[in-house]
Amino acid sequence: MSQILITEPIFKRQDTQAISIERANMLREMRRRRVAKRKLKKVPLFAVEEMQTEFPGYTYDDFVADVTRKSRKGKSFRRPKKKAFDWPRIYEELPDLVGKMFNRKPTSFCLKMKVKANNGDHILLIVKVNSIYYGEYGEGKLRTETLIKLLKGNSKDFLNHPAVLFFEQNNNLNNT
Repeated sequence: MSQILITEPIFKRQDTQAISIERANMLREMRRRRVAKRKLKKVPLFAVEEMQTEFPGYTYDDFVADVTRKSRKGKSFRRPKKKAFDWPRIYEELPDLVGKMFNRKPTSFCLKMKVKANNGDHILLIVKVNSIYYGEYGEGKLRTETLIKLLKGNSKDFLNHPAVLFFEQNNNLNNT
């Protein structure tokens, strides 16, 4: 295997490392492909003629081979992406989890769960429980003084308040 030195025309200096002829040919082919793609973008009609003037002995078949995308043979170096959800595991574990939640407290918020991955290792079930109650003033929330009065008073008054009853009605599975 013979060694050659390549001089860079821009800086007029020699490379510090000697490369083999095969490597030099490979670099020359890579440059020819880059030039062919660049010429195709800039002047698509005259790209072959310009390539023939720059590279003697260049044919139309060479141009087509240089411009077409080459597929990678063998395996890719990319790592496979980690799945956000391990669906088989979710399908196995979800019925047991929902069953446990229903047995503990029968509420319909179990039906409104969202699955979210946490670093791909654990599965979180995000539950959004809400109830809209429009009180005497047409507000969506209880006023603070009303809530404090209810909490300071009897628990019976608190449990019989229309907002609490409305929440229980919307979030109780036995009524739905």
